[in-house]
Amino acid sequence: MLDKKESEISKWMRGTHNFTIETISQIEKVLGEPILQVIGV
Repeated sequence: MLDKKESEISKWMRGTHNFTIETISQIEKVLGEPILQVIGV
């Protein structure tokens, strides 16, 4: 659903690769739930 390679997802799961803001946004859309919330001061 995210059009990502299995190797990239494997790196996410191992914690050896960081998510981009774009990828986080795509994951939020697929899940229908927010992952990050930015709170202003």
